[in-house]
Amino acid sequence: MDTALRTPGLRHPSVLLTGFDGDTRTDAAHPRKMCAALLEAAGGRGDGPAALLRYERDVGHGPRAVSRAVGLAADAHAFAAHRTGLTGR
Repeated sequence: MDTALRTPGLRHPSVLLTGFDGDTRTDAAHPRKMCAALLEAAGGRGDGPAALLRYERDVGHGPRAVSRAVGLAADAHAFAAHRTGLTGR
């Protein structure tokens, strides 16, 4: 883990991490550990940047069902819209 994440009071941008239990290129624990490290670095402040984990089962690094691809894109866009203050008006 990067030692910069252990710096007290470190500010980082809001991040949506994704993980897939069938990914053969990245261990399933890596996005979980990164999310935990970002939350710890933020010091547990509820007003700080978001560090969210979106984890899918039964999918890997390669192609996926269209419904799953749409779901991932929708979640990523919704996260970005929310964190940047975009509204539907």
